[in-house]
Amino acid sequence: MRCLKCEYPLWDLKPGPCPECGEPFDPTSHRFRPNAVRFCCPHCDQAYYGDGEDGHLQPRSFDCIACGVRIDEAECVVRPLEGGSHEDAVHPGRAPWFDDSIGWFKRYLRTVGWSMTRPARLGRELPAPLGLGSGVGFYALTQLLVMIGTVITLGVWFGLMMGALAGAGGGPGGGFTFGGMTVVAFLMTIFGFAISILVLIAGGAVVHLVLRIGGETREGIGRTISALGFGTGPLVLSGIPFLGTWCLGTVGGIWALVSMIIVLKGAQRVSGLRASLAVLAPIVLLVAVYIGVLATLFIGTARVGAAGVGPVMPIAPTTDVTAAWAGLDSVPDPASAAAEFPGVFDADAETIAISGIGYAGWCQRRVLVLRLADGTIVQASFDPISNACRFNLMDANGQRSTALSQPASVESIHYFLQDKIKDTGGNLDLPVETIDRWVLLSRTVPYDIDETG
Repeated sequence: MRCLKCEYPLWDLKPGPCPECGEPFDPTSHRFRPNAVRFCCPHCDQAYYGDGEDGHLQPRSFDCIACGVRIDEAECVVRPLEGGSHEDAVHPGRAPWFDDSIGWFKRYLRTVGWSMTRPARLGRELPAPLGLGSGVGFYALTQLLVMIGTVITLGVWFGLMMGALAGAGGGPGGGFTFGGMTVVAFLMTIFGFAISILVLIAGGAVVHLVLRIGGETREGIGRTISALGFGTGPLVLSGIPFLGTWCLGTVGGIWALVSMIIVLKGAQRVSGLRASLAVLAPIVLLVAVYIGVLATLFIGTARVGAAGVGPVMPIAPTTDVTAAWAGLDSVPDPASAAAEFPGVFDADAETIAISGIGYAGWCQRRVLVLRLADGTIVQASFDPISNACRFNLMDANGQRSTALSQPASVESIHYFLQDKIKDTGGNLDLPVETIDRWVLLSRTVPYDIDETG
């Protein structure tokens, strides 16, 4: 016989407040096996045996045959039979989910109540043997109610949003859009429902594995999964329309986590520490996997970025060559450019020729040069580290201008060059594929560079 609130053993104690938590108790609130306990007179300790319903005294009040004092069962000290087991004397309880005397919905509501307020008793009074079907069924019904509440919330929210758009002149398509959103929400709900069941079973398998590593359990994996399912009663808070979605969901989740630990403790007859470690194990595992994935992606991205820079090459050409080439009829060839500016150009590097009506030039890794129809010299320098492209321009009259594209893309660089070609009388026929090849070339490491440094 244990306290219904804190599980403290109440054998051999006079009825009154629980020594552990202060909750009032007396024998009438417990169930016993017939003739398996002694109801002892509080005045003389004369023993009586309960042969009534649930092992209680019949009649409940009478005069003690030893001392003659009128006594009531609620005053008696309860002890097991001499030489008997304390636990064997207690009649196995019956959780509400298994009470066939009431309707299924009332059974569900009572089980939710026990899961939220009496998880220890719920776990202790789960029948044996217990397979996973009962707990999974309870959890599935809970999830179904939660998802119905969520769909109602989203449906109202979508309806209000579509109504606002229609009122603002959104047109007749709002009804179709709302219908489409409703279908999508329904399909997502079905998918989420199936995933949640799989998560309970898979998580329960991990929980049971951790329990078995720590020692023996009362029954197998089915009881563990079922106990976890019965501990999820507080999740119904998440199904309250509007409040559950945006306020009570977190509260219900934390509450359910605590309830699962307590229900599992009673169902498998394990310590609170073992139950806690087992229930938290899948969460810790998921967090570890998540961190590992993020670390892998980060390290991989860092390596790709490092590989695209080239450790012995300058970040981007910073020397402005436009002033030196202003007034020329064409840009110098790569060999002449490399001889004049050895830190900017390379006579042996891969070179892509660029020519069209009103422009001509070429590009190498990270640098592009053009001469436009009016004599303007354009130098574009690409920096793969900062993903920026710097433009230096010098027109035939010696007027200098600069521009910066960051973050740079093939499209932004192509648009800038096309705009300048157009302004100086050229045709808009610069192939975007040429710029794409240049950007790709600028992001790669030359094969003859030792990347080990």
